[in-house]
Parts: sequence; C-alpha cells; structure tokens
Amino acid sequence: MVAGDVERDLLLVGDGSRDRDKSGTEAMLLVSVWDPYIALTTVAARTDLLVGTCVALVGQHDPISLAKVIATLNVLSGGRFVLGVGHGWNREEFEDHRYSREVLRDVVREKVQLMRELWTKDVATFEGEHVRISPSCSWRTSRAPCPPVASAAWRRDWPGARSS
Repeated sequence: MVAGDVERDLLLVGDGSRDRDKSGTEAMLLVSVWDPYIALTTVAARTDLLVGTCVALVGQHDPISLAKVIATLNVLSGGRFVLGVGHGWNREEFEDHRYSREVLRDVVREKVQLMRELWTKDVATFEGEHVRISPSCSWRTSRAPCPPVASAAWRRDWPGARSS
C-alpha cells in the first residue's frame, strides 16, 4: 500500500498472515510471501521514502530477534522506519506460537515493551507475565529514543503512545 503525505511519501507493507479460502485450503497473496522487513530494507536503500509496517504481527515473532531486525532497518533507512503494530485477526495462527487467544493483547503489549527496552536502554531487562529478557546489551536506533510505534487498535495506554 502506498500513501502520499504532504511532507514525504510513505510505503507500508503488511506482515501477512496465513488465510484460508472458503474450501479451507491455505491461500496467500503475493505480498504476504515477502518478509516485510527485508522488503522495506530494500526499498529504504533505493529510495528516500518513509517506510513502515501497516500491521506488524508482533505476537507471532520472537521479540528479541524482531527488535534487532527493526533496529537494523531503522539504522539502514536513516531513521525512516515506522512500526505499525496489530494484534491480527487469525487467532488460530496466534495459537500456533504457543499462546492462547485469551492473552493475545497482553502478549503483544509485553513484546512491544520488551523491544522498546532493547531500543532505549544501555542494558535492557524486562520481566512480563508472558515474555522476559535477562540483562542484555541494547540496539540503539537512529531515531531517539526508538522508531515510532503505532497500534492498529489505538489506546492511550499502548506502550508506543505519545502524549499530546
């Protein structure tokens, strides 16, 4: 999806999820095959576009690995990365990652908090109900303190929310 902005053009790529057609067989759109972070790194290296995820399914990723991938993309893009986070609609797919659907929102919230710790602290540590990290070196990003984080289901208590 490409959107125009008065100040800068923006390219958003989704973190595609598996989908089933009406017969119950697996189906994917071409864009869903791409890894959004590799695709966005390629675009950022060849353009001056602001790049980001329209919906990153953070709950379906290891937060430590994803934090490093995003920090790398943010540095290589010169700080032009925006992380759009969503919970995802496919509850079965979330459960494939060993969490029950009842804790979906809590898991996503904790994973974003853990990633923010890695992006903002010299030594990151996080202890949540669902995810944790022992003291670890951080990955500073080009943007201070970290890439902008927006939620598809915006709430003021979201870890990426900015106060007005």
